[in-house]
Parts: sequence; C-alpha cells; structure tokens
Amino acid sequence: MDVKFNSKLKTFKRTISMDTFKVFEFNIKK
Repeated sequence: MDVKFNSKLKTFKRTISMDTFKVFEFNIKK
C-alpha cells in the first residue's frame, strides 16, 4: 500500500472520529 495514501486515510479516519465525537458531545449537552 502507498505510504502517502495510508497516512491520508489515517488522517481522514481521525477527522471523522473527531467530528463524530463532537456531535456525540453536543447531543449529550442538549
């Protein structure tokens, strides 16, 4: 697997989990 692609994928996954976490946190505060 291409290293650059792999790191992009990891960054992408991390961004997704951060967004999911923010939404989750936001819903709990409601």
